[in-house]
Amino acid sequence: MGKELQELQEQQETQDLQEQQELREVQDRQKLREAQDREEQQELREVQGGQERQELQKSQDRQARQEQQEWQDQQERCESSCSGTKVGTALRERQLAEETVFGVAELFKALGDPTRVKIIYTLLQRELCVHDLSEALDMGQSAVSHQLRYLRNLHIVKRRKEGKTVYYSLDDMHIEQIFVQTLQHLQHM
Repeated sequence: MGKELQELQEQQETQDLQEQQELREVQDRQKLREAQDREEQQELREVQGGQERQELQKSQDRQARQEQQEWQDQQERCESSCSGTKVGTALRERQLAEETVFGVAELFKALGDPTRVKIIYTLLQRELCVHDLSEALDMGQSAVSHQLRYLRNLHIVKRRKEGKTVYYSLDDMHIEQIFVQTLQHLQHM
């Protein structure tokens, strides 16, 4: 019996040691998970901090741009003590008619498209058919035709039919002068 009791005690001690070992392993895994969680939280805080810094920088940039714009606006205005030159009323009475204003705006809108500028410049050199224009500009004929129709409706270009071929040229010398003067103006900038 003494031997059996001793074996039972040894088994109990072995079992207790195993349970303690398992408990330590569980505790170690739990500590490892906690450490990983802390690392993930730290990384998340760093990412959020980086995003917050980016947002703050963007906000500061916007604020600086706004302040610069306000300063520029102030530089463009008369000072509050300015009483003007007394010609404002007379000039108001001599403004362009609305129809003329819209016509000028449409002309400059037409000249504001890079494709149309290329077409006008090419036609400035010589009269061409749609095929030749599309070859010169490396564009499809339908795209060129569409732009030519727009320009023709504004009397910037005109067409001349010869048999089955339609030739396009600038409508008059005014268009050429406007275009050439614009090019000259750009050279002075």
